[in-house]
Amino acid sequence: MAVLILLSGLATRLFRGVEVTLVLFAFSFAYLLRKNSVFDKRYLIACFVWFSYVVFSYIKYPGENYFWPFLYFCNLTIVFAVVRFYGEDFFRVYSSVMYYVSAYSLFLFGFQLLSVDAMYSIWSAFDMSGSLFDKPYTYYAHTLFYTIHQFRDVSKGVPRNAGFCWEPGVFSCFIVMAIYFQLVCDSYKVDRSKLRYLVFFIALLTTQSTTGLTGALVVFVGYLLNLRRESRGKYMIFALLIALPLAVVLPEQLDKIEEQLSEDLAEQVLMIDASEHEKGLGRFQSIYILAIDFLDNPILGVGANRESTWVSRMGIDANPTSGIGNMVATYGMFLMLPFLLVLAASSKAVAARAGGRAGFVLFVVMIVLGFSFSVIETPIFLSIVFWGYFCRCQSRAIGGCKV
Repeated sequence: MAVLILLSGLATRLFRGVEVTLVLFAFSFAYLLRKNSVFDKRYLIACFVWFSYVVFSYIKYPGENYFWPFLYFCNLTIVFAVVRFYGEDFFRVYSSVMYYVSAYSLFLFGFQLLSVDAMYSIWSAFDMSGSLFDKPYTYYAHTLFYTIHQFRDVSKGVPRNAGFCWEPGVFSCFIVMAIYFQLVCDSYKVDRSKLRYLVFFIALLTTQSTTGLTGALVVFVGYLLNLRRESRGKYMIFALLIALPLAVVLPEQLDKIEEQLSEDLAEQVLMIDASEHEKGLGRFQSIYILAIDFLDNPILGVGANRESTWVSRMGIDANPTSGIGNMVATYGMFLMLPFLLVLAASSKAVAARAGGRAGFVLFVVMIVLGFSFSVIETPIFLSIVFWGYFCRCQSRAIGGCKV
């Protein structure tokens, strides 16, 4: 689990490469062969849907991307093996790994605040990132489950805790899922793991991520719905603690949306690298661009044919950053409808595991996190999405998971 989580943080060139996917696929397929699970009906149906899409997509867009047709075959194999191996223990093990990783990140983030230059000299000596974000105006190095990613000039951006991920907002996504799974494992009884919740919450705050706080607020709504009505009032203070930072940044976010969508889109994208300091493609610009691609190809999406995307047609070298948006534009409704149905089923199944209500929480949280980041297509998050489909639980509480 620790390896899967680390790889899904995508903090190095190696973790983003095809080679890692192929290695995970080989181990996963060998495990499924050993367990006589290769011909499982649910696994075969999922693979059939994917290869059906590939056939239709290549009829529309013939291409020469030889790995792409096998991308989700590899992913589905990895995910099925993960669910087959862990079953209902998936949530407990994930939360445990994230607890130690989050505590470790807080210790190193404190060191980073005290002396980023001293820490960077150590981290750069053992850097595993492969110069992934090698910019003259930023520190970036990844070593030992921790990433330094901040401006050299602190006035350009306050230091944030990136954990083991390529940037702080992504780390917040992992923490939000850990909080939710810990609640599920504790049957929504916070007293069972007070220290863990404290570590998770502090780590989440150090990421300073609006996406993470929004996801945490959704999780907290689910928590309130699983409390007895007379007990909900005393917990509203925690809701306010989460909502207050969101209320502070909301006007700024609204101004950012207006700024990103009010000016000429092509001109703005062309000016991304014009400034001295890095300025990525905005999330709302990304959604706008991906919406154009989706409306041009609503059924099958653009598939492997990147030349048909808006940025390619405009001759612009930029990548939209929205995970869900990229999936919708790439795969169209042909794959997104079953994907969302599977996610909805998993959302209900995870909530039912604790015998609780609020079966919508996982679904909404994954949409919130996926709106901002492509992390939703990493092995660990795909395992969460497909858990309810690949794992058939016979009871509403602990145990009884038949896979």
